Amino acid sequence: MYHIKSSIRIDAETDAVARVVQDFESYPKFMSRVAQIRTRRNGCETTESDWILDVEGAEVNWTQTEHINGKAGQVLFRMKSGDYHVYEGQWKWLKDTHKGARLYLNFKIDWGLPNLGVFLEPEIRARSRKMIRGFLIGIKAQCEKAAGSRESK
Repeated sequence: MYHIKSSIRIDAETDAVARVVQDFESYPKFMSRVAQIRTRRNGCETTESDWILDVEGAEVNWTQTEHINGKAGQVLFRMKSGDYHVYEGQWKWLKDTHKGARLYLNFKIDWGLPNLGVFLEPEIRARSRKMIRGFLIGIKAQCEKAAGSRESK
């Protein structure tokens, strides 16, 4: 089991960050590795989504459930089925001490490679960290773009 924790400062209000984070289906527009996301509402604060990532030319698929808590500024997610053994975590956004917000992505993942994992895991970890950083940078850019367009009106 591997834990990844990463964060990024965003020059936008927390409500703008919440809108971008919760709009899963828009991720392919600004995250190059995300090929497709289809979301279904299962209640006012629960969704289920099907994800397809392009990881170095290999398609990775899974279905996950998201529990959205806007008041707490978080989305909890857990894979129901898919190409990983375990995948679950949390998006969390908070008002930053300065202007703007800080977005956190924390999750744990088990690739389900018990024998090969010893040899492949360091490379998979490095690539996963790079991909997650790209996700955070993509969300930051979308939030700041939206904030900039609102300020110019």
